[in-house]
Amino acid sequence: MLILGIDTETTGLSKDKDTITELGMVLWSTKHRSPVKIYNELIKNDRQPELTPFITKLTGIQQPMIDKFGVCPKEALTTFVDMAMEASAVMAHNAPFDIRMIEAEFKHQKVPMPSFTWLDSQADIEYPEDCKHKNLTYLGAYHGFVNPFPHRAVTDVLSMLKIADKYAWEETIAMATSEKVTVRAICAKPWEDTKEVKDTDIAKSFGFKFHAGKKEWVKEIPDASFKEFNKKLQEAGIRAVRLKGQGS
Repeated sequence: MLILGIDTETTGLSKDKDTITELGMVLWSTKHRSPVKIYNELIKNDRQPELTPFITKLTGIQQPMIDKFGVCPKEALTTFVDMAMEASAVMAHNAPFDIRMIEAEFKHQKVPMPSFTWLDSQADIEYPEDCKHKNLTYLGAYHGFVNPFPHRAVTDVLSMLKIADKYAWEETIAMATSEKVTVRAICAKPWEDTKEVKDTDIAKSFGFKFHAGKKEWVKEIPDASFKEFNKKLQEAGIRAVRLKGQGS
C-alpha cells in the first residue's frame, strides 16, 4: 500500500489572507517501510503577503529563497494530485489545517480539488498513554529520533511517516474513516491558569483542544470508541459529554 504524506509551510494561519510557501510530499510504501518518491518545492505566489520575522525564524524560509527557487502554485498542485492518485490515502499532521490551505489554493486557481481519503497523524493514531504531547518535535523524540530541520515541509513529512509506520496502518485508516463524534471535557476552570495541576492539564494530555469562542475543551473521536475513551477519562478524574449532532 502507498500513503502520500504531505505538509505545507505557510505565511500564517488564515486560509483567506495567507498562502503556502512550501509544499513537501513523500510517497511511502508500507510494504517496504520506506519512501519511494519525494517532492519538495518552495512556492512563489503573486498574492503572498510579506513574510513576518516570526515565520522566517520558525521555518528558516526567507523571501529571497522563494523569489529565486519558488515554483508557481499550479505546478505544485498538479504534482500533488498526480502523487495523491497513486496513493490509497493522504496523511498530514493536523490535517484540517493543511486541507484548508490546499483547498484555498485550489479555489484561487479556479480548479476543483479532488476528493481523497485523509489521515491525520495527530488524531488518528492511538499513541501510548504516556505520550503526552502530539507535536512532531515531541513525537519524534518520544519515538527515538530528532528532526534536523523542523518546520520545513519535506523533513516534517518524513518525520511524520517514520512515526506513523511504527503503528498499524490498517488501524490508522480505520480510525480515520470511522464515524466520528465530538466530545467535550468538563473542566472545573477551563480557561484559568494556576500553578496547580488542573483539569485542563489532564484534558490536554488526552488530546482535547481549547475552543476559545465557546470556552470549552473538545476532541473528535470515533463513535465506537467513546465508551472506552470516557472510562479512561473518568479514571483520570475528568467528566465528558458527547455532543449530539456533531462530529463528521
